[in-house]
Amino acid sequence: MVNKKKIIYGFEGFGGAEAISKLDDADWYGIGKYSPRVDYNRNELELFSFSKNLPDSIKKIQLPASLLGKFNQNMSVYFDQLSRTRSCRTGTPEQNRQHILLLLKWWYDKYQDVDIEWAFFAMPPHLGVDRVLSDYLEWKGVMVRWGMQTLFPPLYMVTDTDLNVIPAPSLLKNIGKQEMPHCEKEILFYMKTLRLKKPSFLKWLESRTKAGLGDSRYSVQWADMAYFDGKKYFKRIEDKINKDKYKFDKIVKDDIPFVYFPLHYQPEMTTSALGGVFSDQVLAIEVLHEKLPIGWKIVVKENPIQTFQYRDDRFFKRLKMLQNVVFSSTSVDSKWLISKSQITATITGTALWEAVRMQKPTLMFGRAWYEGFEGITPYHPNLKLDELASATISINQLEQDFQIFIEKCYRGVIDADYNESSGVDLKENISLITRLFVDLTQQRMKLSC
Repeated sequence: MVNKKKIIYGFEGFGGAEAISKLDDADWYGIGKYSPRVDYNRNELELFSFSKNLPDSIKKIQLPASLLGKFNQNMSVYFDQLSRTRSCRTGTPEQNRQHILLLLKWWYDKYQDVDIEWAFFAMPPHLGVDRVLSDYLEWKGVMVRWGMQTLFPPLYMVTDTDLNVIPAPSLLKNIGKQEMPHCEKEILFYMKTLRLKKPSFLKWLESRTKAGLGDSRYSVQWADMAYFDGKKYFKRIEDKINKDKYKFDKIVKDDIPFVYFPLHYQPEMTTSALGGVFSDQVLAIEVLHEKLPIGWKIVVKENPIQTFQYRDDRFFKRLKMLQNVVFSSTSVDSKWLISKSQITATITGTALWEAVRMQKPTLMFGRAWYEGFEGITPYHPNLKLDELASATISINQLEQDFQIFIEKCYRGVIDADYNESSGVDLKENISLITRLFVDLTQQRMKLSC
């Protein structure tokens, strides 16, 4: 029996390399940090130098019309996601388009005559280059699966490219019942080690500028730009919060009804891959603003780890045009704001997971893991906020929905950032990942029947 090709994207650390090494015929797109086994350094694919150095035979490839149509249809998604990658942080739109078009041609040339069994992405593609690969493989008819570690280590989801959850087989399910956590004293592990904030962030950027990093992840050009844009951003947000302090205090003092909208950190997978058109968070706020009942406000809280990206002049100018939008200080407790609000709204953030457990109405603009849970309302054009604000939430039903979700999850760690909080040791995780690969092959066989 001839082994079919498997394609794996991401999956570095905590047993990923060891499990992948057991596969007979796989192409691994990793960063090469944890193992020399990586076939293609995915960071290098982001560089303009990669596409420029492709042979003319690849550059001259004429892509099928249907593939080119899919590529052009998703161009805005690629551009949005590419904004966080190496070269494309400072590239022109045409440079970025040519880069990803040449990458598509490279993948087409590489795999057009290859029988591929399945492809697995350890996270939903969110960097542009990975999304182009996923879209190409789907066009080719390959079974493509995306993984996503949950907030409940050591559990992760497996979905198709439409984010429909694929239930785990019995051998990979969670062992025993998992209680739905209470949010009152909950401290999510990733909030314990917040990223660099002002002034340490600016000091770090300045050191990168002076270091002469060339083609490293943070180039001199990008770090220099980021340093000055970062200074402007921190001043803008401080000025906005200070200017709105009186308005915010009045909302609290006079019990003025409001929608609480905590901003996502950007760029990040939770918006760029799961937000759809609302990866533009201001668009969601603008939509909310149009639907506000008379006398209501929107209280926006900036993400405490946000820096300058996705916060340029246009961001603040658009918000300035919305007279009922008020910024709170980043030091105001988010759960307190949830408790005081009529509705909590965001794209896919954990604030909705907190709000629904506090039995507060929610509004979701993206595609989050808690989609379909009791009390989670997806945005739709005919939505009326005053009606949503009066919605009741059954904790018993929410707990049932949570258990159904947990039972669909796979056991294991596919994102190394979660390994310390997972309770799974390295040997067990290698075994769990190996079983995942077996399960993917079985899924593919079922689709073929």
